[in-house]
Amino acid sequence: MNTKPPPSPCTFTAQDIGRSVQCIMDGVLYSSFQLDVSQADGYYLIYILTGRGSLHRQNASLALFPGTIVFMDRKMVSTLEIIQPPFTASCFLLISAEADNAYMAYSSDGNPVFEINGFPEIPELVSRLLKLYPATSDVGRALYTEVTNDLFSYLAHCKSVEYENRTLPPLYILSMKQLLDTRYAESITLDTISSDLHINKYKLAKEFKIYYCISPIEYLIRRRIEAACGLLLDTEKTITEIGSDVAMENTPYFVRLFKQRKGISPLKYRTRNQPVLSEI
Repeated sequence: MNTKPPPSPCTFTAQDIGRSVQCIMDGVLYSSFQLDVSQADGYYLIYILTGRGSLHRQNASLALFPGTIVFMDRKMVSTLEIIQPPFTASCFLLISAEADNAYMAYSSDGNPVFEINGFPEIPELVSRLLKLYPATSDVGRALYTEVTNDLFSYLAHCKSVEYENRTLPPLYILSMKQLLDTRYAESITLDTISSDLHINKYKLAKEFKIYYCISPIEYLIRRRIEAACGLLLDTEKTITEIGSDVAMENTPYFVRLFKQRKGISPLKYRTRNQPVLSEI
């Protein structure tokens, strides 16, 4: 009679290092294991890339396959059984008030497993976190924080009715995004977009956030900041000139928004970015 080997001890190393999202494992697993149980606050987020498995918890077994995520409280006893190796996964430890809020929304149906095929944002954010981790510089930490906040937002909304039932954005929302992407250097506003598309600006703002999980104003700001980053590295223009080039003529306002989103002033970004990029 063939019997399955007992789960091997979990080898994940999870230490509180002051980050809201820590990568504690990224690679291939060949044998089943029991997830480390801790009385400390926090959650495990596991993204499955290849192979098949099963999550056993509370007398229930949940299927795991490529394109699924597991988002669960680390205080709960769980066993991950590898059914079809190689089982490739990325595992993160999430510890923050934002993680608490995301978990509360995500776990409202009681199911820690969710299939995200067709929704590319979460895998893309996971990939970006892995590339950035560990980020020890000002710019690296700012980028890591930005991606982390986006991840929490998607985890909180991925099971919502609007998210589950969404299809491709309607043409007018795609047109709106194209306007933001191509005319960010102009003094474009919701009013001008509404006038161009002949659609109520409040309807545009609401639906844009449903499809992209970010307000159009914040999307425009980030688009401008990213363009400014390119100008800082590729040109010798002054901070004032660059702010003007991305429709932020008020230099103190531009510097403040830049620092809020990048964690560093434009001038310091210019002087420090090259060694930082080689580091991360």
